[in-house]
Amino acid sequence: ALFQHENIELWQGDFFKLTPEKLGDFDVVYDRAALVALPKQMQLDYVNHLKQFIDTKTKLFLIAVAFNDDDWQGPPFSITDDDIQQLFSSFSVEKIAEHKLSNNQFAQRKMAVGNLKEALYLIQK
Repeated sequence: ALFQHENIELWQGDFFKLTPEKLGDFDVVYDRAALVALPKQMQLDYVNHLKQFIDTKTKLFLIAVAFNDDDWQGPPFSITDDDIQQLFSSFSVEKIAEHKLSNNQFAQRKMAVGNLKEALYLIQK
């Protein structure tokens, strides 16, 4: 499904069936909770597919959470700075912000973990 308002389009559906030809050019990708919802192997598949949509003018804003994996088996899954650097190794990765979630709540879900941190990354070619 496609939802539009002025110059914004929101696409809903199976991301892995989406092709760059269907979308055309765009400037911004916002990942609020897609990557963190996937187990490790699917994270790699997701990022490899996502890379097809990013050109030199595209900015990817990605939110990730990090915590001790022993405390919570996901989803959401913990993604560290090192994970982001490895997944996007051929891209410029800048951590814009990071803060501790003191109430242990992410995406309206209370998590029984210690040291839950949320980070925002800007990823570009």
